[in-house]
Amino acid sequence: MPHIGDAMGVPDLGDKFRAPFRSEVPVLFMSGTLDGRTYPESARELIKHFSKGSHLIVENGGHNLFEASPLIKDVVITWFRARRRRLQP
Repeated sequence: MPHIGDAMGVPDLGDKFRAPFRSEVPVLFMSGTLDGRTYPESARELIKHFSKGSHLIVENGGHNLFEASPLIKDVVITWFRARRRRLQP
């Protein structure tokens, strides 16, 4: 929403900021197939830049996935615990 930045006097960060990137940071992308704001296709494009990225797709989930099922919380906690175990010696 560049018009908001312009209205607030926030400077444009330039092309270098928007350049392609790679990251090894573990990331969990979550998408609902019925999300009208954050499409699963957008996450699929972004995850290409994260070598340790995971993508959870919730069938018939909307934008607020935590309301779609109580199991979502369990999946997220399991994902974080798995990352923590990998970091411990």
